[in-house]
Amino acid sequence: MLTVAILFMVFQLPNAGSAESHMVNDVQLEEAFYQIGQKYRVFFNYDRAIASNIRVEYHDDQHTTLEESLSFVLKNTNLNYKIFDERYVVIYQNDEAGLASLKKMINHFQGIVDEKELIRSRKTELLQPLYSLSNLELNRRRVVNNISGVVTDQNGQSLIGVNVLVKGSSQGTATDFDGRFVLTDVNENAILVFSYIGYQSQEVALNGRSNINVTLIEDSQTLDEVVVVGYGTQKKVNVIGSVSQISSEDIESRPIANVSQGLTGQMTGVTVIQRSGKPGSDGGTIRVRGVGSFGASPSALVLIDGVQGSLNDVNPNDIESVSVLKDASSAAIYGARSANGVILITTKNGKSEEFKVKYSGFLGVQSPTELPDFVNSWEYAEMFNIASGSNTYSAEDIANYKSGLDPDNYPNSDFLREVISRNGIRNNQNISMSGGKKGTKYFLSLGYLGQQGIVEENYFDRYNLRLNTESELNSKLTLKTQMYGATSKQNEPIPGPRAGGGLEALLWRALRQNATSLGRASNGDFGIGSAGEGTAISWIASETFLLESNKNAGVNMELVYSPIKNLMLSAKGGYKFDINDGRTFRGSHQLTPTYRINESNLNQRRNTVTYQTVQYIAEYEKSLNKNFVTILGGYAFEKQENEDFSGSRQDFPSNDYIVISAGGADIQNVYGNDFGWAI
Repeated sequence: MLTVAILFMVFQLPNAGSAESHMVNDVQLEEAFYQIGQKYRVFFNYDRAIASNIRVEYHDDQHTTLEESLSFVLKNTNLNYKIFDERYVVIYQNDEAGLASLKKMINHFQGIVDEKELIRSRKTELLQPLYSLSNLELNRRRVVNNISGVVTDQNGQSLIGVNVLVKGSSQGTATDFDGRFVLTDVNENAILVFSYIGYQSQEVALNGRSNINVTLIEDSQTLDEVVVVGYGTQKKVNVIGSVSQISSEDIESRPIANVSQGLTGQMTGVTVIQRSGKPGSDGGTIRVRGVGSFGASPSALVLIDGVQGSLNDVNPNDIESVSVLKDASSAAIYGARSANGVILITTKNGKSEEFKVKYSGFLGVQSPTELPDFVNSWEYAEMFNIASGSNTYSAEDIANYKSGLDPDNYPNSDFLREVISRNGIRNNQNISMSGGKKGTKYFLSLGYLGQQGIVEENYFDRYNLRLNTESELNSKLTLKTQMYGATSKQNEPIPGPRAGGGLEALLWRALRQNATSLGRASNGDFGIGSAGEGTAISWIASETFLLESNKNAGVNMELVYSPIKNLMLSAKGGYKFDINDGRTFRGSHQLTPTYRINESNLNQRRNTVTYQTVQYIAEYEKSLNKNFVTILGGYAFEKQENEDFSGSRQDFPSNDYIVISAGGADIQNVYGNDFGWAI
């Protein structure tokens, strides 16, 4: 046979009568193949030259699948395997010669199937009928391989963190410290896309190869782009530290509510974790290259137009670019506060061209992907009796729960689905105007964000305003101004006065409430709950709430003076304030005509933050042949003051007039504190 002439094909005939477990330790690889073939009723095909004189460790009673057994015995060899038709295993070397051998095996696989009668004659009673594949079907089957390689620059230096993506799919990886990458189960005819900041992207067709070495070419146009760095800008080619930057297009293309969501997945080394989906509280936690501080805050320093701020202070649609300084060399100019990285946000400005109006908006619906399924009330009753070893629920009770004829007395409640009762609507609308004449440019924007939660009475509204101007007072003096303001309101339902906690506690209690408890009766009465404190359904229907309102505004002014070429002197002043008001009211509410929760309490608070800064900067830059020199010096002063005040009272005569002075004077608390810092 032609097959035998080219390759030595070894077929392991399974022994259907062998049920005992074979413990195999250090054995020849071919012996391990024989044992695996008996256990899983498969046939092995391989060139005997590549498997001879190889000893492996194999324990056939430690693996439950064919794939686990094969991976174990081949882990310290340069051999790979492919499984065809769930019965035939092809063993080949993990190199170009091995891939060629694999292809030959596939081409002659049909011939092997055609010889099934000869194989049957050897031990017919042990074989199942063979499945004959047509040549057309064999040609359509694609081989998948493990792909590896090294990515270097034009000087042969390994490139770390190069993105390697299988074109047309989400499968990808990045190179390690040695520039190496590995991709598993890749189609032999796939195309790999290599991309790296400062280098031209490159597409490489595999064409059956399993090892790919790539040299990336520097992108001179990209290196000439300007990135925002500490107290200024630089060309990418001159940046020696680790700096990542994304533009407004990268952010505006996403339907996001805040800036942190826009950074998700956009920069290597920057991790954004969203821990809440509540409207107004769905911002992510940002970590630059992991957690760099223990005990102190691990958050990055955020600067908006050069002034310290919060990601919540800026509308995503007002952003021109976001830079992240990720290492000590690039962030050191900001001192100890930059230990966890620095996020630099630059807002948009007008251009000296015709008047432009831009509108963007979207409407979206938010809904839970999946909710857990709970046992029915009669199933819960049966399980409770078994778990408690009691007869708390009689057979008659269980029958009544199951019949569903009296839902008021024998309910089958699903509290979580009743609480998460709607699709939340997200509404984001933005309009901006920009333009300018000779010597003057401006950018004006208005924005609105409205979010409904998937729980009733949960919503968030925010309004934004920004005005950026730039005026050339003369040929050497420029005045830049940024003014902004925002107001927002966030409302949440919360548990009643006997329960405590916030919206999370309300959902947790809805999750834990058993199905035999009544949510709401057919006459409108509410269930009193297992602890007599009401249920999540009654709390949402009551006048209990948490309300947070925030107002913030700020102004930055900067004078830039260039007395001589290459020298820039600037003076910047900034002021902003943030006022946060909150009310948490747990009101009395009637559950049934004979059962009322009379307790009520109100906590009212205010936090005020004011921030001031003054910065004086002198910068001189000069190109000397192929060298580039920048000298930067300056002085900065920052000061922040916080004022906290809160008070609480209990026993309000009604839920109609909710102010702190309307509560009872017997139990009341007041708190006040001032603190601040300056550097």
